[in-house]
Amino acid sequence: SPAWMLSLLQVLAEDLWPRAAVGEVDLDSELIAKQAFKLLDTSSVPWLNADEVEVEASIQVWHSFAETLHAALRASDESAFESSRRSPMFAHPEKRSRRSQDRWHLTGERLREATMVNLLFQLLVQKLLDCMRLPEIPEDEEALELLQHARQSVEAALRPWAALLTNADTWIAELWNPLQEVQNTLAAMGENDEGFMSVEVSRDVETVIWFFGAFCSCLPKDQVAAAEAASHAVSALIPQIHQLDAALPPWKALLWSSVCRFSSAVNSKLPAGSEPILLDWMLCRPPTDAEAPTMLEITELPYAKAIEAACQRLPHVATASAPVGTATNTNIGEKLLLLAFGTWDPSVKLEERQMEAKTHYLSALRSAMALSPELLCQSLVSNVLPKLSMASSMEVKAAGSTWKEKSAPWPATRLLFETLTALLPVNRPADESHPSIAVWRQAWPVFEDVLLRHHVDAASDQPLKAAVEALQRAGIHAPVLLAEALQLFSKCLQERDVSEVLPLAIREIVVAIPCPPVDPGKAAELLAAAITIAAEQVLKQSQAIEIPEVLAAQFELLAEAVRPSSPGTAGQGPCEDRLRPLLLSQRVLISRCLSLVSLALPDCPSERVSIQMLRFTKHLMSDEE
Repeated sequence: SPAWMLSLLQVLAEDLWPRAAVGEVDLDSELIAKQAFKLLDTSSVPWLNADEVEVEASIQVWHSFAETLHAALRASDESAFESSRRSPMFAHPEKRSRRSQDRWHLTGERLREATMVNLLFQLLVQKLLDCMRLPEIPEDEEALELLQHARQSVEAALRPWAALLTNADTWIAELWNPLQEVQNTLAAMGENDEGFMSVEVSRDVETVIWFFGAFCSCLPKDQVAAAEAASHAVSALIPQIHQLDAALPPWKALLWSSVCRFSSAVNSKLPAGSEPILLDWMLCRPPTDAEAPTMLEITELPYAKAIEAACQRLPHVATASAPVGTATNTNIGEKLLLLAFGTWDPSVKLEERQMEAKTHYLSALRSAMALSPELLCQSLVSNVLPKLSMASSMEVKAAGSTWKEKSAPWPATRLLFETLTALLPVNRPADESHPSIAVWRQAWPVFEDVLLRHHVDAASDQPLKAAVEALQRAGIHAPVLLAEALQLFSKCLQERDVSEVLPLAIREIVVAIPCPPVDPGKAAELLAAAITIAAEQVLKQSQAIEIPEVLAAQFELLAEAVRPSSPGTAGQGPCEDRLRPLLLSQRVLISRCLSLVSLALPDCPSERVSIQMLRFTKHLMSDEE
């Protein structure tokens, strides 16, 4: 039965099948693969799936196969590393040797020679392109939701595969063949001039574009060859990509969305200095123009993320080819402002996905206008911030009311903070001369009201979360505001019940504060004061110890704050190693934190809390102190 076969395949995928694929075990890898494909076929067609085997489970088999190969590679690398560090004068400890021998070791060279692994992946690609097609009637919400879940499983399974396929010369050309077929299909449409794209062609094209977008999103950062191959593949599609506009609703919306996901994945993986791909094409095709309002729930947010990823590729430093005030970037900025605020009506409730989409548009605007900060400030101060401030004031008056189930709480106030964040520089920290600083200081009373006085939505921590995250970014990108931001954080910690929001924000500042140009000694003093207050408030409020999120956030902050430099190095710890000694000098506080670890860790039900407590304890100890 399929259920029995699933169990068998899962066991094989975790050991013998990968070994057979690299020639270490005498099993027929292709025969096993055929059974796995048959199971995938059955589970992806409801009327054939009598045993109700979930398609996600059949995809998990392929995930396990790749993860097993990964584990063997890691074991081989770790063994080689240990051997290189081991002195020939000392014997290898028996226990470590036995544990090492229990694990399967696979060298990278052996994997690259295993053509069967590449063949299995190519067969898997073809099978997924057959099984992961959208339903013929995409408006069928149940069928569409089932497929979306299956595709998420595919994307998870592709991560270990993308990392495994390191030998680009042997597989990358064949991998992109389906995209070449899409290019030929679109070119033939242009020659036939039929005026529309059939549903069947739409389904095929959408599946291919979706798959390669998912694959590119899984590529490791060092897979430059694959990312560049993906860029070339997308570039080859560009002359024909306008043919997608001939698809009928709602297929046009779905095709546009898949292209956006693909471009987002490629733009995020390309090496620094690469030009963004498909930005102009996307800006001319917002989801609202696709004549499919029922699809906005699944197309709007991916579109906004794709626009953000493309704009982050725009130059942030003036050059001969991109001087200050580049007209192209200004035109892009105008379009982004329309996307964020063109139809915004403060009296109409926003859904959370709409709120998130506007956040991505404003982030894209910040990147696009990085070379024209004065123009950006002038535009937002004149046309946007006054309306947001007025709408935010109205929200304060209605703060006692409950938000509708799907609507985003405090939308205008959150948009106000996101808009202020969009004014911050991208390429270098702002000093007092930057035009955004005056705008931020003028808005400071709003931050004080939110952190110290306003009602906070219990379910989302809004608008406190939005205000704190904006101040966190200001502390990093406009360090002239750091002291004021941390002082406000400290007041908030002392006057409100503890939550995870503030410790996480302070941790981000610890990690990202630019020292230099920020004076590391001064930054360390400011951060030490805020961290001390945060820790004391958690230790003081007994209910905080019972909240895993709060405890994990606090120890995540402490672990990062006391992190020492790596052995043999100096200046790699927070604030060039200035923060750690300030905190360690507070012996009473550190002792109380360690007492809390010894009390909570043995029976701790939260993996996240346990990990952060152990990191904190580990970082307290340094080999060179």
